[in-house]
Amino acid sequence: MSAPPARADADIVNCQWPSSPGSGPAVKKYVERLETRLASLESALRRLDAASDSLSREDLAEDDDLDCDSLTDTADIRSPGNLMSTENEPNQGSVVTSSDDEVESHGDDETDTMQDLPPPTEYTQEEEYPPLARITSKLGEFARNVGAEIHRIRAHEDQGPYHSRVFAKLPMRPQFDSLVEPVVAELQQHGIIITHESLLQRLDQQYLAGTDSCVDDPSRWTILNSLFAAAMLHRTTNESLTHISQTAWSYFKNAFSIFPQLITRGRDVSACEALLAMTAFMQRTADTQITLQLSATAGRLIQTLGLHRREFYRSLDVPTAQRHQRVFWATYVLEVEMMDKYGCGSGLAHGETPVELPLVCSSSSCAAPETCKCSRLLRWRSELAIIQRRIHDKLNPEMLVYLDIDELQRVARSINEQLLAWKECLPEDMLIETDHHGNTAMAVLFYSFHNSVIRVYMALIHLRAPDHSIGACRAPQTNSMAQKARDACTASARAMITIARNLASEPFYQQWGTLCYPLSAVFMLFLAILEDPRSATAQADVGRIGDFVGFLECLGRDGCDVNRLLSGCRKLHDIASFARSAVQEAGHVQDTETIVMLAQLEVTRQKLSSIKDWLQLALGFMSNLPMLREEAEATFSDILGGDVPEGVYGRFVPDLFKSHTNNFAFNA
Repeated sequence: MSAPPARADADIVNCQWPSSPGSGPAVKKYVERLETRLASLESALRRLDAASDSLSREDLAEDDDLDCDSLTDTADIRSPGNLMSTENEPNQGSVVTSSDDEVESHGDDETDTMQDLPPPTEYTQEEEYPPLARITSKLGEFARNVGAEIHRIRAHEDQGPYHSRVFAKLPMRPQFDSLVEPVVAELQQHGIIITHESLLQRLDQQYLAGTDSCVDDPSRWTILNSLFAAAMLHRTTNESLTHISQTAWSYFKNAFSIFPQLITRGRDVSACEALLAMTAFMQRTADTQITLQLSATAGRLIQTLGLHRREFYRSLDVPTAQRHQRVFWATYVLEVEMMDKYGCGSGLAHGETPVELPLVCSSSSCAAPETCKCSRLLRWRSELAIIQRRIHDKLNPEMLVYLDIDELQRVARSINEQLLAWKECLPEDMLIETDHHGNTAMAVLFYSFHNSVIRVYMALIHLRAPDHSIGACRAPQTNSMAQKARDACTASARAMITIARNLASEPFYQQWGTLCYPLSAVFMLFLAILEDPRSATAQADVGRIGDFVGFLECLGRDGCDVNRLLSGCRKLHDIASFARSAVQEAGHVQDTETIVMLAQLEVTRQKLSSIKDWLQLALGFMSNLPMLREEAEATFSDILGGDVPEGVYGRFVPDLFKSHTNNFAFNA
């Protein structure tokens, strides 16, 4: 290829490219000056006194040496008289308007380039002001509005601290003593946390401070009001509960109004005791959401203070260490119970705890046997809670998919042996599953034991082998194991109904929170009857359900509001009896109504067969947790009716145990 002509090379060398409009050093400096003035204006706005009503542009100009006349000048921004410059002097931040001589000093090239700037309309979009002046005007208006709004806000604000409201003053000291002291141990369901001595000490301090003093010791105020509210309901006859309930809740509202202080300023074990006292009151109601929040807060405070660490106790004397240990284990038991009942995770009951178990009285000649029994109760409840936590760790549905049949059987057998060993260590006089009566605290202990046994065997019933070929080979073995597991579950269900029947005539306030256990047992026996109405135990199980119905009828005659629960259980008992009799008459011609009824029962049986947690199913009818309530209603929709009751509580909850009916609510 021949070289290009020399003429072409010369043209290329001498070529001058036209400069684009709006470019060049002058434009760059002009933009920089605009940015500098805008920055100065923003700095002035930031230094503006927040309390001033208005802000004039003259004030801004005086504050930052701004020439406001140049900001509002409507002349062509291309004219030299309107160009703005900043003197580049050290430590000099002021902005001045450039003179004509200064503009001319830029030289002809820069002036020509400035003349190439777009007309003002390209910046202002046919508005009256240049862009910087318009921005300044809007910012000034904004500053004036902000100043006026701040004045308005401050005129109506309250900069004071939070105030705790007193809904009811404590009664006179003799009345408080006579009502609370005799039952202070009974009010603590899992063992004594507030001792008799500490109660008297707090009472002395409180009545010196005043019957409505809630400021000097918030924890003390919370504990005393929670105990007094619980004692009022505990010692009131069942017929009078409705009349005294709102008064008792007024004292609990005294305690709950301190809740923000406990979670923000609680820095010692007394704050934990206060949270446990409030939780103990709420556990005997149907407001599960508040109960869960209180128990979770207690667990978090335990971790914040360090009570879950062994090192925490090394510097404490023995009585102080024992007090802190009792509080830790009571909170641990509470978290496990919330996990067991509602499936809520626990931050405290996770892994093996290094804290020593609470001590028990070893003296055979104890001067206070009831107190000694309650101290032992906390020890037993703590030991059982450790096993319950292991069940949740190793046999939860998410973990079962990683276990084969052999491993699952080994784990289940090991945990079941631990449960049986725990029960065998109990003294014989504490076993209320015999014919004699027991109290509510011991009933809860054994309810928890049997529910744990059921949870272990339910894992075997719902085992799903991930490898279908292996599952097919072991089908007979799996079926046999599942049948044994069902038998163990129904045996524990029968035991729970026996516990309910053998309870002494406890106050309804105490019993309500425990009825979910025998109700879950009724559901299990109901399924067992539907699955095999011809079995040797079917008729006896129908009788067991009838026993619980009879127990509820006794409560109703004593003035307890169990009408909704009794109605539901009667219906289940009638249907179980019908299923049993329908099988016996299977050889006869069945009418249309019977055929339809049996078809509905088959649908219900299929729903119940997929249930993995019977206690949570029962609590769906006896709490205000939306998820549990929806599952319970869907499971029994063909029996109890498809119309979901209004409100947020399960269909069996009496109005007495709904917090909002006792004015535990917030005004709009």
